[in-house]
Amino acid sequence: MKKISLFFLLTLCVFSFGQKLKEVETFNYNEFSDSNFRNKYSNNCIVGTYITEDGNSIKKGDTLKLGIPSNKQGTGGDFSFLIFGTLNGTLLRGIDYVNGTLTGNYITIEEIQIFRSMGTYGIKLQTQPVQGQKIPLTKYITVLNFDQAYNTGEILLTNAKITKEQAIKLLKEKKDLLDLGIITQEEFDRAKEELTPTIIQ
Repeated sequence: MKKISLFFLLTLCVFSFGQKLKEVETFNYNEFSDSNFRNKYSNNCIVGTYITEDGNSIKKGDTLKLGIPSNKQGTGGDFSFLIFGTLNGTLLRGIDYVNGTLTGNYITIEEIQIFRSMGTYGIKLQTQPVQGQKIPLTKYITVLNFDQAYNTGEILLTNAKITKEQAIKLLKEKKDLLDLGIITQEEFDRAKEELTPTIIQ
């Protein structure tokens, strides 16, 4: 009986420690450099909130804006990291890259996943077009590698934190508008109050 109990306990420990996470509340870009990353998270692990390399974050329900295609040659202005449909669907119909004519349209995040494929890994997004856009509501868009799409300007965050340099530039522009009499002292003071914490950090 002791041998059976010990075997059961060892099996349970191996099974418990060998489990990869299938869902995680928060995932940070820096975790990709963790040597245990591949052992800790399953492929297509669902992420609640993703923290980008520059400290911005995205979560389910957030709205993103389609920027400018990074690949302006060879694919006729198609986006490099955005496709119509899901990856599973591409096996049957082939890859249908989103065309650059949809620049400026908005999409909403439906799901965030960690992907691992052929030695590469990253964040994959399943999105739905925002109503009233040029994209048909029946067309899902998959962002194949969010970080690359974000870093190349194919995807723009609508809730991005402003950088110190951007805050200084914006405050200078507001000062010029004040000097020209286009905005009031009250409007300038409000902008200064909002931007100062970012500038002095």
